[in-house]
Amino acid sequence: MIKMRLDRLSAIVALPVGIVLAIAAALAVAALLLAMPLAHASEPGRLAAHAASAHDGYVFTTYDNPSNSRFNRLLGINDSDEMVGYDGSGAKGSPSKGYLLLPYSPSGQKPYYLGAGYPSASQNQITGVADNGDYVGFFSKQNKSDGRDDNFGFFDNFYGTGEADYPTSDPASPPVDQLLGINNKGVAVGFYVDGQGFDRGYSFDTAKGSYARVLEPGHAGASLVATGINAAGYICGYYLAGHTTAGFIKSPGGVFTTLHVPGSSSTRALGLNNRSMVVGYYATGSGRQSATHGFTWTKKSGYRTVDDPNGNGSTTVSGINNNGDLTGFYTTHDGTISDGFLAVPASPQEATLTLGHMPAAGSSASYFDDDNSGWGLDINASGFTPNSAHTVELVDTVTNAVTTLGQFTAGSSGQTGSGITTDMTPPQPPSDYKLVILAGTSGSGTASEPIAEAPVGPPVTNGGAGKPYPLTEVNVSQGGHDYGTPTGKVTLVDNPVTRTVTVTINASGLEPGEHAVQLSVGSCTNQSPGRPLYPAVNFTASSKGTIVDKTRIIPGADLPLPVTDTASYIPTASWYLNLLQGSTGDITSGGMPTISFRPLLCSAF
Repeated sequence: MIKMRLDRLSAIVALPVGIVLAIAAALAVAALLLAMPLAHASEPGRLAAHAASAHDGYVFTTYDNPSNSRFNRLLGINDSDEMVGYDGSGAKGSPSKGYLLLPYSPSGQKPYYLGAGYPSASQNQITGVADNGDYVGFFSKQNKSDGRDDNFGFFDNFYGTGEADYPTSDPASPPVDQLLGINNKGVAVGFYVDGQGFDRGYSFDTAKGSYARVLEPGHAGASLVATGINAAGYICGYYLAGHTTAGFIKSPGGVFTTLHVPGSSSTRALGLNNRSMVVGYYATGSGRQSATHGFTWTKKSGYRTVDDPNGNGSTTVSGINNNGDLTGFYTTHDGTISDGFLAVPASPQEATLTLGHMPAAGSSASYFDDDNSGWGLDINASGFTPNSAHTVELVDTVTNAVTTLGQFTAGSSGQTGSGITTDMTPPQPPSDYKLVILAGTSGSGTASEPIAEAPVGPPVTNGGAGKPYPLTEVNVSQGGHDYGTPTGKVTLVDNPVTRTVTVTINASGLEPGEHAVQLSVGSCTNQSPGRPLYPAVNFTASSKGTIVDKTRIIPGADLPLPVTDTASYIPTASWYLNLLQGSTGDITSGGMPTISFRPLLCSAF
């Protein structure tokens, strides 16, 4: 886990001999650490330049430091999903500033950006992080207009921050030395540039202060950059192979494996985990047709392209942890913004929801005497077919006498707060009666079917407010057969890899025959039939009015189901599932809901 700087000040000791110290003494360390800019630390990051979404078998979420949302790059990640990177392009006036991106802050903020890097440097990039929180990177004392800034490697561990530059008598001018990765044993890798302009890879033991060259076997003079190292000592990177740049993975025993994505013009390996799964990017095309794509590689599975959906053609995968989580960055399609991302392996996500009856829970009707000159009715309900008109009847359950009270029309979202008044003499006790809402307003066919009712007592007299009686859904056929109150459950399985949603229904109290199931944006109490997420599918109820473990698959779909990771799906809008009275062929006409649209069961996420 990342160690907060202030927590370790009391433990700072001298760094190992042979390392160029970033500080002169413990007191100087404390002063420099306290002086590090932490302006980002109190600000929560913006989670999405796009909402979390699945692509290429991963769930991607954009992470940008709010202090500079135009240029961010994430370069490393550990098993706690603590990430490192930087913001700022490095151009004159836009210096690179390293930061730690933690899943949670001490106060619970998510995510939490903590400014970090080499003390007193003009620029920093943090490039790799171990599980214990040790990290590496490089810094510059300059920020020139021509971009020819000096570079020096550095590391940060329990003892403090130290500079680490390969000891050479032939450095480039200005010097270029960068540490790019570190394992859990404190061994880092990187490269320096020599006086002839060649890249020279090396490893560096932060505990011992010792260096060792990383070479292509048989070609010690090849230009080579070491970018990552795992716990077993496998090293990855890239090198000049003839006239092209290729990636590599080198075993502790010296076995050197070249990595070159088929069809690419160049391939660069940038990180690996303890399973020796390698990540990086490859280039294709040239000029305006050029593109970069992220990739993963294993000896068993070979190459696999991984592109952020917002950065197709401009994606770099720069880090991987032992959970297979990836980090990297992409450039937006217009090329003006660079965003960091976290990509978590996608797996099927399952949710089981109870289907509520409609009208929705909380719907009620109030029956009252209107100053003894008539009576009135207030209906406060939701979950009707949007813009649908309904007749309300008062039925004497003893004599079966029916009195038509009036009509109301639901709003565009299926809600109503309608009031109905009349000058008719109200029925008096001891009769038992109920309010009945019909499916429509005409006197026959589907429109005459009851859809909801509420047993009521005598109306409140002297103009008092009526007592609200809960409305209960009923399902009665045109022939008078009562199927009871619909109930049920739905199980949704979202598979981001196959881009399918599997819907399984268990329900009862339905009229036999086909019923459409539709996923839409909105909620059960705020119906939006014009905003379906995906085309409706039909389920068939048996002669007993039941659907038992029936399953349908919706292709080409991704649902905002919860993901148990730091890259949880974040729905841009709420959504809900309706089981409707009619089938897919008759629930709408001209894009508008028909009387057959009637919601029978609903559940909202």
